[in-house]
Amino acid sequence: MHRYFCGFIVVLLAYSQVIIGAELTKNEEKNYLFVGNPGVGKSAIINALFGKVVAKSGLNPGVGLTKFFSEYKLSDKKLLDTPGLADIKLRKQAAEEIEKALKRGGEYHIFFVFTLQGLRVLDQDIASMNLILDAIECKEIKFNVIINSPSKQEFKRLQTSSDDLAVVSESVNSGKHKTQSIWIVPRDADLYDGDKEFFDIDNKAKDFIFNKSLSMSIDKENVHPIEWNQFEKFKEESEKNIQELKERIKNGDENHLNLVRELDRAKEALSNLQGDGGFWETLGTIVGTIGSVVLSLV
Repeated sequence: MHRYFCGFIVVLLAYSQVIIGAELTKNEEKNYLFVGNPGVGKSAIINALFGKVVAKSGLNPGVGLTKFFSEYKLSDKKLLDTPGLADIKLRKQAAEEIEKALKRGGEYHIFFVFTLQGLRVLDQDIASMNLILDAIECKEIKFNVIINSPSKQEFKRLQTSSDDLAVVSESVNSGKHKTQSIWIVPRDADLYDGDKEFFDIDNKAKDFIFNKSLSMSIDKENVHPIEWNQFEKFKEESEKNIQELKERIKNGDENHLNLVRELDRAKEALSNLQGDGGFWETLGTIVGTIGSVVLSLV
């Protein structure tokens, strides 16, 4: 099964839903916006997409190098890098910079970059995501989540356990705003140890980011100030929601069990695919009814 994604795990909506997106005009600019808390690896992902270092980057959660909104042009695409809200000293500035990035207008592919801690989605990441999305006035909010650089042990657990993968997906969706477009990128040990400046990213990964990720059209007039001073409140709510989720799962929550079963069926169906022909259409058939998740093994 590893040949389909070459080492990446992708959690997606049905293909038909992914490519529809929002109502976009041909003249709209395409913005690929990477948002996340300090040190989660937003800039590292941008460097990987370029195949060279264009942005200062680091993979030390809580310690970010991005202080201001930055734009990087890749062919006809604009990749936007932003600072994170978790740093209390720079929170107001970060909120203003993210607002600037959202006010460019046009088509937006938004990627919230998360990290895991012991297979646990961090409440501060969920808080930032919901706080930022609340500032956007749009008919339908569409966005993506990248779980970046899980440890070798975490990644193996996600490969082998549908239950663990389901918990990650449900945690991401434990707040107001929800998505079924989640991508898990395994850790590059050489990058993490500082032995190289950027990690390699294959064509299927680029295809997901540039062509198959969810997008929406944003009018700059419909972007409101991010309520950065509500961050701690959102964080507390996120922590409470995750705890309640854990309790439901512990008590045999039927929705969780159904998701685990769908994951198992999807993995089995995906493993039976021969070659890449018709892959996305088949994926849509597998998960189309409930917008479930699909795991590809390395």
